[in-house]
Amino acid sequence: MVEQRDGVLVFDRDGGVVAFPRVEVAAGWMESIDVLDGEYELAYTPDGRVVDITGALDGPVSLVITPERDELGLRERLERSRARAGFVANVDDPASVANELMRREWELRWPRRPKWLHRRFHGDHPPQI
Repeated sequence: MVEQRDGVLVFDRDGGVVAFPRVEVAAGWMESIDVLDGEYELAYTPDGRVVDITGALDGPVSLVITPERDELGLRERLERSRARAGFVANVDDPASVANELMRREWELRWPRRPKWLHRRFHGDHPPQI
């Protein structure tokens, strides 16, 4: 059986976007207090499915991929986030945008030296969708 690897693009209220290789990784990165305060406006899979974001006071964040699709909304949000996030990938290919964002995040992670320690913590290459 092939593991399904749905990536997710999370948009915050300030116009920023963050990409993750799986919804579980995104949910682990987010904090419920931020979700409850409305820090995160929307989340999408790269193919345009809407991801429902819920948080519980003193509990974990839950991300659920819904059957609802909004490819146009995803592309519009990516276009608005382009200047702030600084990506160059084509917004008509959200998976390439997500991969670029994850690659840039991976390249900035510490420790960078020695290289063997960086590889041990972060792997040999950035995550991809």
